[in-house]
Amino acid sequence: MKLEAFEKLVITAKSKRTNGRVIGIKNEANGTTTYFIEPLRVDFSPFTHGSKIMRVSSTDIETNAVNIEKHIV
Repeated sequence: MKLEAFEKLVITAKSKRTNGRVIGIKNEANGTTTYFIEPLRVDFSPFTHGSKIMRVSSTDIETNAVNIEKHIV
């Protein structure tokens, strides 16, 4: 699954669901992609000062360590 910048998501990791938005994408030297995801409140307003930024790699997504669902609105 390829994610785009500013895409709104629901992330399930360790049986906890979190709303989030992709705020950065970095291609690594080993061929993987790291996505920087900002958790969002239910109304999609950001947390102040960019707190709690999550890093999710394409390997985590492919191995189902993290489940990503895209918002379609």
